[in-house]
Amino acid sequence: NQEFRAIGVDLSKSEQALAQIDENTKDIDIQLIFNNAGYILFGLFTDRSLQAQMTNYHVNCTTAVMLTHHFLSKMIEKKLKG
Repeated sequence: NQEFRAIGVDLSKSEQALAQIDENTKDIDIQLIFNNAGYILFGLFTDRSLQAQMTNYHVNCTTAVMLTHHFLSKMIEKKLKG
């Protein structure tokens, strides 16, 4: 049995995103995650604000690590295969 579920969240807000995704998937066992959201900031690093850099970092790195850790831990606990 396979199911695809798309959940719209703001990945720049890592903890909120994880909470929303967890809430919207608590009724199913996750065994595969497409963790491919992200974007690139163009131009010189110093031409972008620190806030813009941190938002980019959270979308591209922090949230991906949090989601992977969260769902992999659940998979291991339930002895599910990926």
